[in-house]
Amino acid sequence: MQKRRRAEVGGGNVAGDSKWSELTAEVLASIFSLIPTDELARTMSFVCRSWRDVLAEPYCWSIVNLEDWCRRVDRTDVIDFVVRHLVRRSRGTIRRLSVYHLGDSGFVHAAS
Repeated sequence: MQKRRRAEVGGGNVAGDSKWSELTAEVLASIFSLIPTDELARTMSFVCRSWRDVLAEPYCWSIVNLEDWCRRVDRTDVIDFVVRHLVRRSRGTIRRLSVYHLGDSGFVHAAS
């Protein structure tokens, strides 16, 4: 069996060149805004270093919608922990925070 080149398997460019790496952080953040917040927080930073770096910046966290995730989790302690983490990650840039079943500690942290 013949080995395939990376371009043939993944549809990317030869030698692992990636057009993703040419996108600015602002463009990536705009694309990431279309992905549910819980998925961004759980998985996207593991894709590659440039995505992790963009997700570490506050501009990805100005609009945080966790309502669906909160309804699935339905544990105030976990929801409060995640909200506190995302508020810290936003470094004060959150413009809209949508959550369900937020406890007192999560509310106090989000409000400050």
